[in-house]
Amino acid sequence: MNPLTGLTEYVGRVERRLRVLALSKGAAIAAAAALVFTVLAVLVANFFAFSDPSVIWARVLVFVALALALGMGLVIPLLELNRRKAARQTERQFPEFEERLLTFTERTQTNPNDPFLPLLAADTLEVARRAEPARVAGRNRILSFVSAAAGSLAVLIWLGTSGPGFPRVSSRRTTTSPCSRATTPYASARIKSSALS
Repeated sequence: MNPLTGLTEYVGRVERRLRVLALSKGAAIAAAAALVFTVLAVLVANFFAFSDPSVIWARVLVFVALALALGMGLVIPLLELNRRKAARQTERQFPEFEERLLTFTERTQTNPNDPFLPLLAADTLEVARRAEPARVAGRNRILSFVSAAAGSLAVLIWLGTSGPGFPRVSSRRTTTSPCSRATTPYASARIKSSALS
């Protein structure tokens, strides 16, 4: 295999693994933020007895928090990730590259006809064979973030559908439109009149 092609494919595989890691981490951050801020919004709205303004502000809080979590935890890391950043991350985890992978990545972008590039690629490819892309962004880390996202979403769905009375009704009220609110109140009282004789 041509060393230039082999090392370019290696950096591409590392970049893909880091994208999957960033995607799973962003999903975990967004799901956890949705859960935490929904519960917080329910508590705030409950403090104000679910008045219309408190419900509106609770919704705004949840949606702004979710937008920030998606932006900061998912969109920005994915936009910033490129081959140079992937090479830098690999160099941090495997110092035996001795800046050769980063140099190769930068040189292929700035001067792809550099006559020393094949020599650098051949030398760096030897180290790359020992540093698997799966070790840069490990499967266990990816699965832990996916599990955190799934767990947060499962708790959020449970709270909204069949959780305990107050959080269930409250989370539905803060996340649905006023037109689709349940007509059944959270608590109701029945007064029985007894015949006094």
